[in-house]
Amino acid sequence: MLLFKSTNQSFMASTVCISISYCFHLIQRKPICSNARTTTVEASLVSIFTRKPFCLESPELQELSSKLTPEIVETVLKSFRNWRLAQLFFSWASKQEGYSHSCYTYNALAAVLSNARQIAPLRELAESILISQCLWTPGAFGYFLRLNEMRDLGCRMDKHSLTPALQCYCSAGMFDKALMVFNELNEKGWVDQHVLAILLVSYSKCGEVDMAFELIEWAERNLKISLNEKTLCVLIHGGLCKNREMGKALMLYTHMKESGISPDVQIISQLLSCISEERDMVQLLEDSWINLDMVNRLLLYNSVLTSLVNGGNVDKAYHLLKATTVSGLNVSSRVDKTVLIKEKPDTTCFQTVIDGLCKVDKLDMAVDLFHIEARNFLADMTKEGFLPDMIAYSATIDGFLNINELDQALKLFREICERGYCPDVVAYNTIIKGLCKAKRITEAEDILNEIFGKGLVPSVVTYNLLIDGWCKNGDTNQAVLWFSRMIDKELEPNVITYTTLIDGLCNAGKSDEALNLWTEMENKGCDTNRIAYMAFIHGLCKCRKPDVALVYFQKMEEKEMLPDSYIYRALIDAFAANSNTDMAHEVLEKMIKRGTGS
Repeated sequence: MLLFKSTNQSFMASTVCISISYCFHLIQRKPICSNARTTTVEASLVSIFTRKPFCLESPELQELSSKLTPEIVETVLKSFRNWRLAQLFFSWASKQEGYSHSCYTYNALAAVLSNARQIAPLRELAESILISQCLWTPGAFGYFLRLNEMRDLGCRMDKHSLTPALQCYCSAGMFDKALMVFNELNEKGWVDQHVLAILLVSYSKCGEVDMAFELIEWAERNLKISLNEKTLCVLIHGGLCKNREMGKALMLYTHMKESGISPDVQIISQLLSCISEERDMVQLLEDSWINLDMVNRLLLYNSVLTSLVNGGNVDKAYHLLKATTVSGLNVSSRVDKTVLIKEKPDTTCFQTVIDGLCKVDKLDMAVDLFHIEARNFLADMTKEGFLPDMIAYSATIDGFLNINELDQALKLFREICERGYCPDVVAYNTIIKGLCKAKRITEAEDILNEIFGKGLVPSVVTYNLLIDGWCKNGDTNQAVLWFSRMIDKELEPNVITYTTLIDGLCNAGKSDEALNLWTEMENKGCDTNRIAYMAFIHGLCKCRKPDVALVYFQKMEEKEMLPDSYIYRALIDAFAANSNTDMAHEVLEKMIKRGTGS
């Protein structure tokens, strides 16, 4: 009597290759050859077949042919990284007098072809086995062919043949065929925890949760098989949580505890990250919180914050995090009371909530948390006996700039200067970058003057930031002035410097100056890259000079640099605007031919 019904669909030609592809991953994990040591014969064969030029008629190769054994051939095949060489060696070996392939050498070549995703040669190899004279054990055959071929050849089916077949069908999502194999295993009394887990995990990962639970109940009732901890964890983590089947995930969690299995903290963390009901959170936390060390408590604490953020309760996550970091605040729920920790939350906790707040445009609350995190970060360094250095302060300043808190960054920068710290050029560049981004270029220039006053030497990056700032502020005259000052200071402009200024000049309609600057860049031997070419071509198109842009487009192609799709569109638009429809069509055809996305 069958456990489950299944439809009798015909096999497709690709079934063999799907099964082979999966099964040879099994073969690689557990080598068939009992002696895999590289011998002199094997090393010589590998050397000859990888040597250039290569000759099949070489005397050295003819001498080695008499020493061939299936074990040697198997090891040599596994040594090849190139599937064509493996196929050539396999073919050569099969023609040598006194030698015949074994099922293990077929398996070895199939593994190479499978890893290289060579389906056509793999299919040919599968067909050649049917007419080969080598002897196949049921287990070895089970790695390679479909069950029908095994039966047609009179092989007796055993557990070691059927179990890999079950795994293959499950991996391919062919559950009708998988059930046929499972029912056969069941009829012969071969279903154990491992066999059951194969089908269960596959059902769960494919979202067939109800079928998985029916199978669990059936196995416990009829076979008296209980799932082990590993299988239960995989079901909860790999299937149920990912498919948001939280009710059933919690049922399995309860089942684990009732069976005497203590779920590890990773499973509890996964469940907490996904559930939304407060009572479920409380139950999970109360079951595990007391016996955990601080590291694992932090893990669960962050899982609660993640769950609240993902569930749309960002405000609650904010208040919970703040209650943990600021003394004297009241907690508002059982979750808060359960999960409050004495130690300070780590950066992950802050980042989880800050990201959530930013996504819902609650920037004031995000900034508030960042202030707390920054204070904690610097205070913790001092508490541990480390005076914060400029790297630590620069990281904090950069954090303020990333959330557009420029004034807070400047305030901290001034504070550390007053405390006697001497910021380096990198720290100054961080401030200049923030000021330029906020279009406060004059203040950025004041910072540069301060650099000179401190006896520091500005870097190329410093000047690049100011040039970029003035270009984006629409004042290319100032950008050119800072470019000249940079050269006066004997600093060599790099490709970023030139590209930034050329782009700014083109945006200002100064294409002739941009062309002169490009020529200067090439004459000075500065390596032009793909980004520079695209910026220049795009700028020339905006200046309605598509004919000139096309020259540099062709130079870019000659250098085998592939333009992005927006460059094609810029050329097409520019030619069309100049009423040169023929060239617009020509560029369009080239764009389509190259398969550039729209």
